[in-house]
Amino acid sequence: MRIIELGGQRLVRFEDVAITNAPDIHIYLSRESGGKWSEPASLYLGALKATNGSFNYKVPAGMTVADYKSVVVWCRAFGVLITWADLT
Repeated sequence: MRIIELGGQRLVRFEDVAITNAPDIHIYLSRESGGKWSEPASLYLGALKATNGSFNYKVPAGMTVADYKSVVVWCRAFGVLITWADLT
C-alpha cells in the first residue's frame, strides 16, 4: 500500500494484495504506525473494495497526508485488525 498522486488527486493505492475475507472490513489512514489506531483519530476512507488485486481509495482534498503514518484494514463486525501497512 502506498500513497500516489494521479491527476491532482491523492490516492491510497492497494497493489496486488491478497486480504483475508471477513465481514464489514473498512480502510483507515492512521496517525500511528505498527497497526495501532483509534477510530476518532483516523481518517476513514471507505469499505474494502476487494480482497484481491489492485484498487484505489481517494484521500479527501485538503487532508495533510504527512500527518498519517499507516493504512489500517479493520473488521468492524468483530473489532479485529485484519492487516496494516506503515507508510514511508
